[in-house]
Amino acid sequence: MDTKNINNSRRDFLKTLSIATTATLLTNPSSLLALTPVSKIKTLSTSLRLPTNSNCEITAIGRSKVEVRFPYDKGYLTAGRNAFRDEDDLTNYLLEAFLMERDEKGGMRGSVRCISAYQRIDSNGKSIFTFDDPILDLITDENGIFTISGTRVNAKDIILANERESTSINKSALVDGKLTKNLVSKASFTASQSIPSEVFFPSSGASRRIRFKAYRDVFPGSWRAGANIKTRRLDFVSASITGHYALDTFSCAEVKVDTDSDTTDNFLNEFEFGVNSPPASGVLSECRALWDGNNLSETLAKGCIVS
Repeated sequence: MDTKNINNSRRDFLKTLSIATTATLLTNPSSLLALTPVSKIKTLSTSLRLPTNSNCEITAIGRSKVEVRFPYDKGYLTAGRNAFRDEDDLTNYLLEAFLMERDEKGGMRGSVRCISAYQRIDSNGKSIFTFDDPILDLITDENGIFTISGTRVNAKDIILANERESTSINKSALVDGKLTKNLVSKASFTASQSIPSEVFFPSSGASRRIRFKAYRDVFPGSWRAGANIKTRRLDFVSASITGHYALDTFSCAEVKVDTDSDTTDNFLNEFEFGVNSPPASGVLSECRALWDGNNLSETLAKGCIVS
């Protein structure tokens, strides 16, 4: 099934359902807990928007979770500020668009669901490097760099180094009705890499493909962990990600599970992030998609193996 030419009325209907569901929550604020940020109180009734030029819509879907939805095939954002006095300055900047709550160590932590692929552009409208992450794309310059407490952080280099240490798998075309596996390792297997962090169908070099990817990246003062599903030249009919998280520095015990889904689209991203917060020690993500007539299902991991 080629979903490139998507029925716009169906997409608008799905979007209306999402807005209607959120509106139902907002009409009953007594059932929702308030969020206490660094310098002010925010609740789910607060208007959220990226503090930069972008055409995404941001909707609160939990006390510390938002959905960032870009218009299909037309999404964009420009980089915002990339220098911050300290972690509190960064937190307050992010609170303009994202919800967070205090963790057990006094830091701030939140969740994001990002829908539909988008471009990051410069002030002249030219496409520049994107992390496929609306937070990192917001707070870094066109080279993927930000500064916090006087420290220059090259987030792009950190992520690329993590990817070189990851394990990627290509899956070839269907043979006798079954997908055959071709292992393409970017690094030698270790115990923590016994589960791949990236899988391509049918392969990374195919003109039409889908990719499942788990990630965990730690920067000075902040971190992110999660997974995304991204297609090229052929949309998925449906996709879902269930993330199992170990949210402390030492233990790999599961302390949080989060599930997100999408239909007739090209990108779904589900992740946790934190500022001045102990980084997630691991993420185990169950990724599923109906794509090109195939029901695809893979378990990915990054960091320690969550149990």
